[in-house]
Amino acid sequence: MDKLIYYAAWMLAAVCIFAWTAPAVAIPEDGIHVSNRVKIERPEIPVAPEVRPDVTPEAPEVAEPEPVMPRIDAPDAPELAKEVVTAPSTREILEDPLASQLPGKFYSRTGRMDPFEPFLYRPEPEVTPTEQEQLQIRAPQTPLERMDLAQLRLTGIMRTPGRMHALVEEASGKGYVVVEGTYIGNKGGQISKILPDRVVVEEKYLDIYGKIAVREKELKLQN
Repeated sequence: MDKLIYYAAWMLAAVCIFAWTAPAVAIPEDGIHVSNRVKIERPEIPVAPEVRPDVTPEAPEVAEPEPVMPRIDAPDAPELAKEVVTAPSTREILEDPLASQLPGKFYSRTGRMDPFEPFLYRPEPEVTPTEQEQLQIRAPQTPLERMDLAQLRLTGIMRTPGRMHALVEEASGKGYVVVEGTYIGNKGGQISKILPDRVVVEEKYLDIYGKIAVREKELKLQN
């Protein structure tokens, strides 16, 4: 019996010492855990529902009706003339006996400038049949007479006893030997001179006075 009391006292003392020396245990927020098997949960605090004040929708504004203006009838418009008055014709005016008593005065352009003609009026030049014959360009007889002078170039000049020769080349590379008096160009030009460095071509045309004039064009030697 004494031994049983002794063992019980010893066990109680051991439990007290263990409880005194054991570290503090953190208490979680969701509850107090006494052991792995027993869990004490905190009671939930009831939350009162949010009460909103009653909001009564405002009634839409009603526009006031516009005042109705009284109708005022316009006075009766005057009736339009049923007959249209037309001006008398020139014949009726001349046949009027009063018009025959007026002094006759008519416009005459004799010795006066016509207001409908240009101020710097120049009559068309008159060409005589002889001049027309001289200006007439003959039908092309060689390939050189079908080309413009700008399409030709002078590539060589050769002197022979008593005569000068020139070598003219077209764009394709084909060459022609020409002398003074040869027709060249599509405007009826004719070679008038062959100089050591150029060829002179004369072309006839009609000037502003209706006279035949001659213009000179040159083909210079290409080095």
